[in-house]
Formats: sequence, structure tokens, C-alpha cells
Amino acid sequence: MDAQSIALTEILSGQWQRFLSQPNDWGSLLRDAELEGVGPLLYAAIRRDRMGSQLPLEFIAQLEGAYRRAQVSYVTRYKVLRDVLGRLAKAGIRVIVLKGAALAELVYHDVSLRPMCDLDFLVHSDDVFRVLQVLQKGGYVPFKSWELRPGFDLQFHVEKELISPDNGSCIEIHWRLIGPLFTCRFVDETSLWKNTREIQLVGCPAWILAPEEWVLQLAAHACYKHRQVRLINLCDIDQSIRTFGDTLDWQRMLEIGATFHWMPALVDVLSQAVRLLETPVPLGVLKDAACYRLPASEQWLMAWWQKPGRPETYHIFPDWLTLSSLRARIYYLWAYLFPSSSYLIARYPEWGAWQRRFLYLKQLRRWTAVD
Repeated sequence: MDAQSIALTEILSGQWQRFLSQPNDWGSLLRDAELEGVGPLLYAAIRRDRMGSQLPLEFIAQLEGAYRRAQVSYVTRYKVLRDVLGRLAKAGIRVIVLKGAALAELVYHDVSLRPMCDLDFLVHSDDVFRVLQVLQKGGYVPFKSWELRPGFDLQFHVEKELISPDNGSCIEIHWRLIGPLFTCRFVDETSLWKNTREIQLVGCPAWILAPEEWVLQLAAHACYKHRQVRLINLCDIDQSIRTFGDTLDWQRMLEIGATFHWMPALVDVLSQAVRLLETPVPLGVLKDAACYRLPASEQWLMAWWQKPGRPETYHIFPDWLTLSSLRARIYYLWAYLFPSSSYLIARYPEWGAWQRRFLYLKQLRRWTAVD
């Protein structure tokens, strides 16, 4: 982490003396705050510690703008959140609220502190068709109307994006805890749902993950989905751990992390959170977690996937390699090399029938252009 990012953590931690005693590039600091997703949190820290008189007015104004935008963003999504939860509750479908919406309401206790780009919901894989039917009946439209082959997405993907009819907000319906597919193949979904907790959120019934799965999901999502740990991810972990407090069963978290093969992500995120934010993690937890070793094949897969600059679309290769049966691998390969005509028509509407035939060569190049 560079000097500017360290300066951001000092502000968040209230270490003003050291921060103000050195020259600061305020423009770079603002850019880093935006990239790290912590602008609203910095503004809250300045107000909390009453430091406004000692900082440049333009710097404070920019952070206040980020805070207000996060507030407006949540207000925009509030109606969508309530509508989705209400419709699914009426249909008798259990839904887990993930990430931003759950964090803003239950961990930060101030919806202006946690920016979010979309709303994430986790449902049983058996309920996916019903969920999509309920929401599409309510006017929600799939962001992408195509799939390689009928039923391919449910079998080999982890989520479906929908656009709300009112304000164009994006929602994601997940049937697997994180993506890509290969990173969540060891998740025990039965145990996951068994340990969920029912709550009231925006006046509607909803469910959240148990604290241990909550922290693990945040860590794995940052490390395996986005393949980078931003400061906002560390703040999410820090605030979650402080919120759950003594209810966290650290031994259970380690056991689940080993079962899911997510222990390296947990070690990475917790060690950074402890170092930068002084997150209250028991001393023995990191030591025990660091002793865990992934099987050699898993280490190779993760090293390949997390290589800097690796395009996100390349997840199709470890996904294919780790499928559970030869039949599934053949079908997966067939779907990518020879997608259905309905997919090609929907995906490339500007192309004529003759031109679409050459798209099969494009699919083949997509598979062979990987180092």
C-alpha cells in the first residue's frame, strides 16, 4: 500500500497528528479516496474528530460531495430494495441480502457511508426460475437477454443481472455465494442456509448470513471476484467484526474457511485489516489461519487466476477445468464454441445470417488466445 493509501487509513483511524505533520498532495488523496471507495467514510471521520478547520476547504467539500452522492444513491435504491424484498416475501421465497445494502443498514448504521453500485440478493438455486418470473412480472428486465444455450447460465454461472423499471437500478440475483464458479464449488449451501438469520430490512422480511459466513464472503469476494483488496473492503471487514463482537465464533470461521477453501483470502484480508485499521482479531486466529495450506492444484489455479492483468473473462478456463464430470465439460466447451442461433441473433443483432457463421471462429479464438 502506497503513502497516499496509508494517509487515508490514518484519517480513518483518527491519527491526525502524524497526518498533519507531513505535506500532503490533496488532489492525489482525493483520487485515491475515490478509487478506494472511502470518500464518505473520510468525511464522517473529519466530522467525528472536528478537524474541518485544519484541512483545505476544497478537500472537505469534495468529500462531502461523495458523502451526499452515496446518500442519494441509497435513497434511489431504497425503493427497489423494498420492492424486491416485498415481492419475494409475498411469493414465499427466502432471500439473503448481500454486501452493500446489508452493510449500510446493519454494520455502518448510516446509509451514506457505504457507496454501492447495485443490490445483491442470494436465493436458493431451486428458486431461481420463480424469482426471475416474479421480478420480470413486476417489470424488471434482464440486463442481458441471451445465454449460450438454454439453461446454461443456471448451471455454469452464479448470478443474473436485472434492471429495475422505476429508475434503472441494477440488481443481481445470485444462486451461488460468489463468482467465478470454480471459486465457490466447495461451498456447503445446505449449511449456509441453515445458519442464516431472519431480520426486518426496510420494513420487509429478509435473511442475512451468519457472522462467520458474512466475514468469509466479504474476504472471498474481494480476493477471488475482484482480485484486489481495496480500502473499502478492509473497512467492511473491520466494521463487521466490530459490530458482531463476541458473537463471532472464530474457530467456526476457520473451519468453514478450510471447508470452502477460502482460508488464503481470509488471511490476506484480516492481516491487512489488523495492520492498517487495528481490527480486533484474536492473536491466535491469524496464526492458525496462516498454517492452512491449499492443495497444490488449488494453489496453482488461484495463482493463475489472480495473476495481475488477467482478463476477467478468462474465468471460463478454471471454471471448465474444475467441472465435476466429463459430460459437463463437453457441454460447456460445446456451448462456448457453438452457441445457439438464438444467442447469436440476440448478441449480435446487427449481423446477418451469413456473417453470424463466422462468429463461431470468433468463439474459437476466444478459447485459444490464452497464455
